[in-house]
Amino acid sequence: MNKSNIILIFTFLFVSAISFAQQPASKSDFKNEKNISEFLAAVAEAGISHILIIASDFPVENTGFYQHKGWLAINPDKESTASTQTKFKFQDGKYDLIFSGVGEYDGESSYLLSVNGKQVMNFKVPLSKFSFEEGVNFCCLVNDISLKTGDILKVSATVGTDGAEFSRARWGGIILVKAGKGKQLMNKLKNNRTTETLKK
Repeated sequence: MNKSNIILIFTFLFVSAISFAQQPASKSDFKNEKNISEFLAAVAEAGISHILIIASDFPVENTGFYQHKGWLAINPDKESTASTQTKFKFQDGKYDLIFSGVGEYDGESSYLLSVNGKQVMNFKVPLSKFSFEEGVNFCCLVNDISLKTGDILKVSATVGTDGAEFSRARWGGIILVKAGKGKQLMNKLKNNRTTETLKK
């Protein structure tokens, strides 16, 4: 085999390797890598540039929250409220913010979101027909929020009740897109959801 053929083969293998590495991750790959729900994994396939801050990126120690399936949640046998916060680590800009709550069938949990101590969202998630359900019906869209690197994002949650049992104020995370793109992303996600029913 002459030198030209050897170079040609190595060039082909190199280009093939790069092409393979640049293939977009599938939803299941992204879900497994990030330990997130099917609904949040679908954001990666929506074709809109975004920032995803998953709930488990927030600290849980001494917050009243615990981790469940990549969500944060409250154990109502121990707490009725919980709060956690983290620093915004991304580029300064104006964003539309989508808060991904989790609907439950035993109570409507409430969520507050603040930026540097200023409340920007007060959201009560609707009841679900399932033990828990995630999707656009359980999201809250907040338009045109200015964020700077180092800003403090704080999420506070309160469990709900159906009079017999309590919800666990589960939530999946925060999705940020360029201001004006939030409604478009919500429309793209409307056929995606995560559901599970537990036996009472």
